Amino acid sequence: MGTRRLIRALGLAGIGVVGTYLLAVRPWHRRWGTTDDEATGWLPGDDFVGDADVTSTRAITIAAPARAVWPWVVQLGQDRGGFYSYERLENLFGLQIHNADQILPQHQRLDVGDEIRLGPPGSGAPSFRVALVEPERTLVLSAPGWETGESPAVW
Repeated sequence: MGTRRLIRALGLAGIGVVGTYLLAVRPWHRRWGTTDDEATGWLPGDDFVGDADVTSTRAITIAAPARAVWPWVVQLGQDRGGFYSYERLENLFGLQIHNADQILPQHQRLDVGDEIRLGPPGSGAPSFRVALVEPERTLVLSAPGWETGESPAVW
């Protein structure tokens, strides 16, 4: 196979991979685990975003009542209850994450404006602010600047 044919074949393969990702994988990933109503309906925190260019709604179903799940959700964060994910991987990046295996009474309250860090101060890891909290129902985190309109990102 000549060099030109190889370059053309690689280019077409690359276009195919990118096209498949954009048309099939990305839309599925942006609404991973959601129902149609969840993906297209209004959710708490949507009013903080306004007219977003890109949105993602992801969900999981937990077979437990909200009162049993909330204590684990409210203690999320670095130097709190962790993120219940890949602690070793996160710590490879110096994030100092330690996932709790029990409810931590000192981290059972959040108020609007409280900071939730993804890494230790000074590490360069982002942090979020509590934008809305309704115990056992809603926890909306926002990127810094949402109050002034600088950043419309809400999680």
